[in-house]
Amino acid sequence: MPGAGSDPPNVAKAPMGLCLYYILTAHHSSSDVDADALTQQQLLGLALKTFHDIPVVTDNTTIDGMNPVLPDNLRGQQNSIQIIMRQISPEDAAGFWSIDPQAIPKLSAYYEVRVIFLEPEKPRSTPGIVLNLGAYLIQIGTPALGVTESRIPFTLPASYGGGAQTIVARPARAILDDRAPGVAPGEHRRVDVAGTNLAVGVSRSVVLRHARWMHANKTLTEIQIDLAQNAEWIVTVRSDRIGIEFRSALNYTDPGGVAQTETMWPGIYTAELRVVLRRENLLGHPKEIVSASNQASFTIAPRIAGHAVVAPNIQVNLGDEIDLTALTQNFDDVQVSLDGVVYNEVDATDHQINPPENPGEWFRTANAVLLHPHSGASLAPANPEVHAFRLVINGAETAPYFIELP
Repeated sequence: MPGAGSDPPNVAKAPMGLCLYYILTAHHSSSDVDADALTQQQLLGLALKTFHDIPVVTDNTTIDGMNPVLPDNLRGQQNSIQIIMRQISPEDAAGFWSIDPQAIPKLSAYYEVRVIFLEPEKPRSTPGIVLNLGAYLIQIGTPALGVTESRIPFTLPASYGGGAQTIVARPARAILDDRAPGVAPGEHRRVDVAGTNLAVGVSRSVVLRHARWMHANKTLTEIQIDLAQNAEWIVTVRSDRIGIEFRSALNYTDPGGVAQTETMWPGIYTAELRVVLRRENLLGHPKEIVSASNQASFTIAPRIAGHAVVAPNIQVNLGDEIDLTALTQNFDDVQVSLDGVVYNEVDATDHQINPPENPGEWFRTANAVLLHPHSGASLAPANPEVHAFRLVINGAETAPYFIELP
């Protein structure tokens, strides 16, 4: 797999996979030699059973409801670590313990643990943007979703010709924007999903999925959009297209019948159309024949409200639909770049006053990003300069934005 970013050597930005090999043995010593041997047998037996019963360790693996097996600094990376017993002959086992072929090896088991990934170097530059995906096979006669699409309005700087621009993004790149209609462009919060057979059946519903919801609640695998609970949301379904106009909050009812609200975090989402093809009565029991489409992906990104020079830094202001300080879990990934140069985030505890301090650093507040420009980007240049700013949160990039200096 290629690594992140576009700076060479690219392989340095990809994690390195390792297979680890272990000898598992037991130690116990007391005044009773016979009891030592029995205890060692029991200890090894418990270990063998544990690895037999739990052959794969993930971020969520626990034993008897205790704390997760993996420590917090390793979780959140979609770990899936296999523990495999290796069959070693007695002759090979003796070689692990002594160069004397007549030596008796200790009571042991031999394991392979895979795949362990070494952390790669962080990218220093950002690649281009993929705006179109390929086609897929679909089953005839059932609802099928194709590419998602959105329109992204932005403004070119004056030195580039100025004026309002709009690009069409496929897959969709929508923007969180809770401002009133007329103030917020309608394109910001609209996602269109192309497809076939979308109007079949007697009723239809759209289901959304987002990984961050599951991180907070393992049972929250999906949320069905209920327009009765979300008055500001709009969902339209035609035979060949679904339109979704969303807001930053999504209300739903949990399996226990309790009303809940989930945040539409920046990141990657999937949409699925669920159709009730027909309703039947079988032996006095109502039965719905349901068909579900494939899932189509799209991203939702934060809104950039503007910028200001707060010497020696540049402050890029975001909309109040999100709080950047809440996106600090192990599974969160926030990347900031200026002119293709990836900036390093600094922690508030290291920069209590006037963060950040060094060129190429950035600092987050609830609704803003502070940048200390890298060399070559002056706050007071002799001639006006234009710098391309990019903010990517969990795979979702903001609309094109340009910082003009001075």
